[in-house]
Amino acid sequence: MKNKNKASLVILIIAITSSILLIIYSFTYKYFEKEKPVPCPSYCEEISEQISALDLEGFKYIKAEEEGNEGVYFRFKSEDNYDELYDDNECLDDIIKIKNVISTYLSSHKNEILHNKSIRLAFFGEIGNKIEIYNYEKSGVPPEEVFSFYDDIYISPKYFVDFTEAKRIGINITDNDDLSELAYFTDLKELKIYIENEVSQDTINKIVEILPSCEVTYRSKKYGRIIKK
Repeated sequence: MKNKNKASLVILIIAITSSILLIIYSFTYKYFEKEKPVPCPSYCEEISEQISALDLEGFKYIKAEEEGNEGVYFRFKSEDNYDELYDDNECLDDIIKIKNVISTYLSSHKNEILHNKSIRLAFFGEIGNKIEIYNYEKSGVPPEEVFSFYDDIYISPKYFVDFTEAKRIGINITDNDDLSELAYFTDLKELKIYIENEVSQDTINKIVEILPSCEVTYRSKKYGRIIKK
């Protein structure tokens, strides 16, 4: 009788243990299935390899994934806890390398799927700062081979030569900077001046004179060619 009771108890313990393990497996399976990485689109594999091969100092390449039917999203994460991504030369140097390698790829692969995609590059800092650049305007203008639209990026004069294709960008300047190279931004339509720096009205007037077809924004005030929304 005792042996029979022991056997029943063992069977009961096994049944309870199996049920608990089954429940745990069910939850963990769903969790890991939910967190399963999004695969890189096949038409991004070659350019992803080229990006991964770059000698990046400030960013780590995370992944590429599709955005709807027409877009592709490339994600990067900073290696350190930068207060402002654009204040760090390594970050800007990496952005230049990345945008240039993708633009070069697009110009030499005109018949591939990626060439016709709207491409967004997002660069994330450790504490939530983010820079985004695009090869298209948000309003739906067809994508370009170069990246012309920059959000939350502010470049100093030493980087002007690397971003002359810009149609929208920000600058981080002082009254003592040489701004003459802004004249090479022939397609620029929107320019934001970094608001943390004190910039005189004379400097703003100088920028407007150099860029007569551009809307200039400084501390919520607009100057020059005002874009109608």
